[in-house]
Amino acid sequence: MPTLRDPQYRAFARRELSRRQGGRCVYCNREFTKGGPTRMTIEHRKAKMKGGKDDLKNLAAACWHCNHHRGEQMNETKQRKEAMAKAI
Repeated sequence: MPTLRDPQYRAFARRELSRRQGGRCVYCNREFTKGGPTRMTIEHRKAKMKGGKDDLKNLAAACWHCNHHRGEQMNETKQRKEAMAKAI
């Protein structure tokens, strides 16, 4: 199975995801730009650290802003769960 480490597969995935989503972010629906906070990034729907794969079914195109903030939210949620587990 190809991975996003392969530049050819990564380029293919970027083109295909952008085409499927009409050049828009999966979360905020803003159009992608060449740079700045709305530039396109590849997002794993199920994180790799949780067993997600680099398969197109598990990937989405998200703007940098949404991808960055989603990661922060996931980390905060994980930290809260760990803190609650320690408190018990």
